Amino acid sequence: MHSRDTQHRGALVAIEESIRETLAAQDQHMAAWDLLWKERVANSFAGVDEDETEPALFVQYGPEQPEVVQV
Repeated sequence: MHSRDTQHRGALVAIEESIRETLAAQDQHMAAWDLLWKERVANSFAGVDEDETEPALFVQYGPEQPEVVQV
């Protein structure tokens, strides 16, 4: 019975860690979109054409942490 409880706790810890990693990746992804939105609003008020200044943003998911890359 003790072994089963230990396995169950281990599984729950793994699930919790996976959820934390997913939420962290989502936070970073949303931060990139927030930055892009703020730039668009600022450019709109400045009268700058979006096509001239809009960078391409990509979120690369790797085994470590997602990385926002601006091209």
